[in-house]
Amino acid sequence: MKIEIIKRKGFAISLIAFPLMLLTGFMMHPNLLKLEALQTVEQLVGRFHNQTIFHIGHLIVMFAVPVIMIALNSFMNVLQGKCKQPCG
Repeated sequence: MKIEIIKRKGFAISLIAFPLMLLTGFMMHPNLLKLEALQTVEQLVGRFHNQTIFHIGHLIVMFAVPVIMIALNSFMNVLQGKCKQPCG
């Protein structure tokens, strides 16, 4: 495969994958609709301790970061040299 084909497919896949990964990760928060401020550390520990789904959601969001970087790098390459006024 040529490198340009790999770049294009990586860009396309990253544009589809990273929003889905972020949505999945954020939807895995327990009590997502119960938005209340936690006052103490004990409340925080009580809510999230032994919540496997919560930790998996954060792991998915963490793995979405490199995919986001691929998408942003591809945007940068596409837009390079496209400004009408003198750029940096």
